[in-house]
Amino acid sequence: MELTCQGIKDTGAYQRAGVGLPHFDVASTRDKADDDPRWVHLGFGNLFRAFIARMADDLLSRDIWWPIHGVQTIDSVGTVHQVTDHDLLSLRVGLGADGTRQLDVIGSLVAAIETTDPDGDERFLSLLAHPRVAVVTATITEKGYRIGSTGADGQFSFHPEVADAVHSGPQHSSQHAMVQVARGLYRRFTAGGAPVTVISFDNFSRNGDAFAEAVRTIAAAWNEHGFVDSDFIDWLGDEDQVAFPVSVIDKITPRPSGEVADYLAELGFTDMAIDHSYGGPIAGFVNTEIPEYLLIEDRFAGDRPPLDTVGAIFTDRQTCLDFEKMKVTTCLNPVHTALALSSCLLGVPSIDRAMGDEDLKALATVLVYHDSLPVVVNPQVVTPEEFLDELFTHRLTNSAMPDDPARIAMDTSQKLAIRFGETVTSSLQAGRDLGELVAIPLVLALFLRYRLGIDDAGQPMQCSPDPMQERLDELVDGIGLSDTPLPEGKQEEIRGFLSDKSVFGFDLAAVGMDRRVLELFTQLRSAPGAVRATIKKVVK
Repeated sequence: MELTCQGIKDTGAYQRAGVGLPHFDVASTRDKADDDPRWVHLGFGNLFRAFIARMADDLLSRDIWWPIHGVQTIDSVGTVHQVTDHDLLSLRVGLGADGTRQLDVIGSLVAAIETTDPDGDERFLSLLAHPRVAVVTATITEKGYRIGSTGADGQFSFHPEVADAVHSGPQHSSQHAMVQVARGLYRRFTAGGAPVTVISFDNFSRNGDAFAEAVRTIAAAWNEHGFVDSDFIDWLGDEDQVAFPVSVIDKITPRPSGEVADYLAELGFTDMAIDHSYGGPIAGFVNTEIPEYLLIEDRFAGDRPPLDTVGAIFTDRQTCLDFEKMKVTTCLNPVHTALALSSCLLGVPSIDRAMGDEDLKALATVLVYHDSLPVVVNPQVVTPEEFLDELFTHRLTNSAMPDDPARIAMDTSQKLAIRFGETVTSSLQAGRDLGELVAIPLVLALFLRYRLGIDDAGQPMQCSPDPMQERLDELVDGIGLSDTPLPEGKQEEIRGFLSDKSVFGFDLAAVGMDRRVLELFTQLRSAPGAVRATIKKVVK
């Protein structure tokens, strides 16, 4: 079998292999979509292919017209080849915790447009100007929405590629997605300005607000330089014309698995090998967990795709934010960080194996049920208890989804404030004694212990990349495994770091938690084996 338009015509082979096929004619759908586009999406990553494209596929299978024109704005041929090498088709491999596999060919993608090519750039702009296009979505990771930074002087400055676009005007193409969306919306405005909804499906807080701010900031700069007039700015700021709802998405889609590739080869596929020639691994298949959540703020301008009939939840903004807070600050992300740091130190190779480790499962359990759950907000659409039951019994324990702790440990300094600081802040607001917190101080101490670059056996260990790597290296410079107390100067340096609200979301010294973190850090580094011993002692 081959994952191509010609290959899927061998329906008997696919049926015998237990692989579902699109319930619509792929070729005719693509022909019609050129004249009747509805949905433009930026980014060809695994989350899009396993979840967003699957929902569109389900709609098309019900004869509900929402095909997707895919767009890539950066010069990254690898991600484009994931789909173009297979005639825009993807194979979704859902991996259940009970060993079940769900295999489906996804055929809702009707084009793969690269705006780095002049013809592709014009096609993208023409699509966004088309009055039938009602939705523009993106999965480009959180950094794709960042257009600049604020310096120590408080002044905002655009990143170089955005600055070039700001000074060149909307007629010039860019590899920055936010610039391209702003250009497309300007073309739409000049073509009559049909209402449109712009949605981020990336996993970060208030993603719709970030999307709106980035696009509107670029447009405002064009206005200041005289490239666009104020009517465009007014149109872009009118939510009845251009809506930017928030969304919350949750579905684990790790890198392609060699075990899955081997399984597909055994089924008879001849083109499912993992390709490493573009840097990172790419494949025609996406291995993913079966559970999934997508909440979308029900605030659309113009037509709304009925995604609620294929798995999404349309709700109000506050429910989206409550669900996000539950997931990010209590029920998933903090557990991921705790398991990732401890697993790296203890040499546990995957998150599912960590959940099979009695001490690490106890750490995760105390973190959630003792430290965090008492102050979490219930979003009602899914209760924290329901979410956690699924997480602990099906998701984190899924051996078919061996997520790499080192991957999750990347950029930890950027995650601590939201994943742990929010719970501490909520506890303070609730009048809770912070001395009751057991696992959170331990995880913060584990972060310091992890940055030593020495595992619990006393051997050198490679830490995952972190934007604060230079500062962290200086912080732990000269610290090794020893039961000797740190010099007072080094202790003061660490206390200063623990007081950094930009890292932790609160000043640990101001609330008296710095002493407990330092105490635990001392225990964790006292000797080989001290990490496991300390975890066992603290969360028993």
